[in-house]
Amino acid sequence: MLKQAKVIAQVDKKFIFAVVGEVDQILICVDQHAASERVRLETLEKNLVVTQTPLPKPLPLNLSNTEIQQLFSLKTRQILLQWKFAFEIVNSEVLLTAAPTVLTKVLNTPDDFRSVLASSSGLTSSASSSSSSSSSSSSEQNGWPNLMRRIVNSSACRGAIMFGEALSLERCAKLVRELGDCEFPFICAHGRPSVVPVLQF
Repeated sequence: MLKQAKVIAQVDKKFIFAVVGEVDQILICVDQHAASERVRLETLEKNLVVTQTPLPKPLPLNLSNTEIQQLFSLKTRQILLQWKFAFEIVNSEVLLTAAPTVLTKVLNTPDDFRSVLASSSGLTSSASSSSSSSSSSSSEQNGWPNLMRRIVNSSACRGAIMFGEALSLERCAKLVRELGDCEFPFICAHGRPSVVPVLQF
């Protein structure tokens, strides 16, 4: 539907109005920031590479007894390893020895480790290969720890077309076509609608 849309105009440097359909035509309004954010999000997800960064020296994580018990679960350890955390247990103390780098951000703090550890109960051991992009649902349900999801969503937002940016009709049409190629074209990375119907005629 969106890939065949006929762009009419950019309005107020915020919205793109277009017509879809052949017989029963619908005037739609596209939020240019939300649309660009969705396109960037799905591109980032498809190309995301999480690398491992060794720490200069082991970092004590000061985990609670309950958190330490979680580490004895094979599933939890597999998930932490898949997301590039490396740790060792020395005299009942958990030390972080390497951390993941996601989109240039190194997740090397105790809070980063705790966040992924807390998410691990809802993830599968194949988490690192999952890339479902429905950000309006639980991150754990679609295979991403909340922390990773927030980083990718934030990057998609910061690099997206903003309100106030003037776009040519050609650029508007390209954005709408790119949105039409998305798996979830109707919401941005934060769940805001990217396209709304205005009028059927």
